Amino acid sequence: MLGLHATAREWFEDRDLYHKIGFLVAEGTRLSALVAEAKGTPRTAFHASLAERIREATGMTRAEAEDLRYTKPADLCPLARLLLLMNVEAVRRLRDSSERYSFRAHKRQSWSLEHIHAQQAERLSKKEQWQEWLRRHREALAGPPPSVARDALAARIDAAYDTIDRDQFDQLAAEVAAMFSAADGADGTTDWVHSLANLALLSSGANSALGNSVFEVKRRAVLDLDRAGAFIPICTRRVFLKYFTGADAQQVHFWSPQDRGAYLDAMFNPTDGLLKDYMHAEAAK
Repeated sequence: MLGLHATAREWFEDRDLYHKIGFLVAEGTRLSALVAEAKGTPRTAFHASLAERIREATGMTRAEAEDLRYTKPADLCPLARLLLLMNVEAVRRLRDSSERYSFRAHKRQSWSLEHIHAQQAERLSKKEQWQEWLRRHREALAGPPPSVARDALAARIDAAYDTIDRDQFDQLAAEVAAMFSAADGADGTTDWVHSLANLALLSSGANSALGNSVFEVKRRAVLDLDRAGAFIPICTRRVFLKYFTGADAQQVHFWSPQDRGAYLDAMFNPTDGLLKDYMHAEAAK
């Protein structure tokens, strides 16, 4: 029978055990309970037990997960749990890598859910907030793809910047949101904005630095944070690098329905989805 130190070392060196046990402990399972279970359980059965514990921690079907909405703080936990598991699984599956999900870095920070694309800036109420939001989006408008419409909107932002008021900001913010959403093939509905398909895990400090920005502005900010050495979970980084979207649907500057579908497929695809082994089966109809 292995001692506690030897057990901890074995679990650290085994990528599967490290990540599965790390996730469960991060979500509140007592390490002592897992140690006690491991002592009297064959290895194969222990691995199966860990998978079942994780499945119970998620506690939902794919349909239930896709129906979740982030509209108030009480909604944070189940969505954050799924996104943490997605990030942990993405690192666990890097078979030719020594990288491990940093549970130490994760524990040191508080976490929130970042809207990958935010359509509104309604929470901003001060002139300096409006100016900062417009400055960030003005910079994004100057990037590719160039267009006469973009140049005209940038000029209107420049003209209003110094004396901006609430009405002017609301109008310009709506035009900016429309400009960055125009090419995404949206059907006019906004229910998806608070869904799993439009959320990524980010530390609260990094989240507050991004604000209610459209995808292109957030993409630039996340890459800047990553370059500066901030702890960006792997799937959050992949979202803003368009890792999940197929080459035939690639466009860098928008978070489109195709992007959202590919993101959900990366989670739930029955062949290789990162969460496929941990979701409850759909009820038979």
